Amino acid sequence: MHSRPCTTSRRHTLLSWPFKPENNALVAGWGFWLAIAGLVLTLIGFAVTLVQLSKAKGAATAVEDEIKRIRESLSQYDAAQDIAKSSYALAATRRYLSNGAWQDVSDSYEDVRRGLVQVKGSGNLTDADLLTQIGAASDYIQKLCSRIERGLERPPVIIDASKTRAMLRKHDELISAITTSIQRDVI
Repeated sequence: MHSRPCTTSRRHTLLSWPFKPENNALVAGWGFWLAIAGLVLTLIGFAVTLVQLSKAKGAATAVEDEIKRIRESLSQYDAAQDIAKSSYALAATRRYLSNGAWQDVSDSYEDVRRGLVQVKGSGNLTDADLLTQIGAASDYIQKLCSRIERGLERPPVIIDASKTRAMLRKHDELISAITTSIQRDVI
């Protein structure tokens, strides 16, 4: 019968050969070539990392640009919606003025002013003349609404309806100009 060699002693021999003094030259040679291979792999890994980092930076820049574009689009949409609400409120103001419904005139005209102020603050308008006109319209509307409210507290409400209709027409023209400006900027 053959005796089987012990596998433990083989493992021990396999793991201990680098530590034997007669193998120093062989171990040093292998160590040198493994160090060179490790250095080459490290440099390749570093190059791959730099390429991936560059791609990630480009992707992050693209995402930032897209987020900026989406925010601008949403802002323009909000401005268009605000000006559309102002236009509707202006039409309601005109109807209430014709009926002498002063509280409703004040409320709807204030909605016009609020919409104009929101569009002005949105940053979507760059036309200095339109911005100045919005400021003047806002001041006029605020003063008229204050006069109406004072007149409602201590009747009668004294408002020159023909002058107010003329201002409504000017504000309607202003809203049209703002709408055109916003649409032009979208295209």
